[in-house]
Amino acid sequence: IRFRSCRFENNLPSSAIPFNKRGTGIYSFNSSFSVEKIPLSDSTHFGLNPEVVFKQLTAGIRASSSIPGFFADIINARFERNFTGIYFSGLNLCSIRDCSFTLSSPIINNEQRPSSVAIYLDHCSFFNVSGNKISGPFGQLASGGKSSGIIINQSGPLNHTIFDNRISKTNYALIAQNSNRSFDGYTGLRTFYNRFSNNEYDICITNDSTQTNNGLALHQGSDGTYPKVPAGNQFSYSKWHNDADIHNAGEYLYYHYNKAVTADSSKPFNYYKTYPFAGISDFTGEMGILPEYLRLPEEKLNSSYDEYSIL
Repeated sequence: IRFRSCRFENNLPSSAIPFNKRGTGIYSFNSSFSVEKIPLSDSTHFGLNPEVVFKQLTAGIRASSSIPGFFADIINARFERNFTGIYFSGLNLCSIRDCSFTLSSPIINNEQRPSSVAIYLDHCSFFNVSGNKISGPFGQLASGGKSSGIIINQSGPLNHTIFDNRISKTNYALIAQNSNRSFDGYTGLRTFYNRFSNNEYDICITNDSTQTNNGLALHQGSDGTYPKVPAGNQFSYSKWHNDADIHNAGEYLYYHYNKAVTADSSKPFNYYKTYPFAGISDFTGEMGILPEYLRLPEEKLNSSYDEYSIL
């Protein structure tokens, strides 16, 4: 199913309908779909607005799957003041690329402790989250809740990456919940060349006391084969917390940075259970540190699904 240049919007004031009751733009269960712009050309109708917009909704897109055979592809869409931008549960080979998110500051009872979030991936694998721009309300509007940029929950032991995203003015820019790594940590979730600015926390790694092996891949910036490849993230250097650059309540990890770089983005200033490791290599142009599924030619990705499926 293809949604092209569609607009989903609730224009009623938030004082009349709170953000947790404003409806969903696209709701999907056990389906594959894509959301994209209509390509502009000389034959495009004059005055046509090709933007894809999800505005002032409880959830822009909410999709779940009970089996691993379904995916979603969201490209170049705008999410404005939604309670949740995108929520995926159980999807594989899903892609969220080059989208923009402006988070809401929901006016809801403090006791509910709501958290507005741009992207939430729950038990998803083989995803591509890259090139997105996320801006939250932190520091601008008082809110009874918190704002989060990207939340990854239990992506499992395989190699995944979050790369080249811009996240600013959130309480929690990136949250990794539960286990996102293999038993020894040599495979798992990594963060590359993301730009964090004016966040309360940049990277938050949580620890559920009932779970074991919580956290990210052991080497942030390396797949184990090339230990000197830097992660390249730029941090907010928050003044509110001592461990705001990388708040790690999971397993210990190594953070690789380029010691030849003199800019503040070379390594986190504040960290805990994180060992900075100085390297000398630049980020590889051939993207050799990305998981194999992201290095496949796009035309071969769907035909190669069975090889990477987690049946």
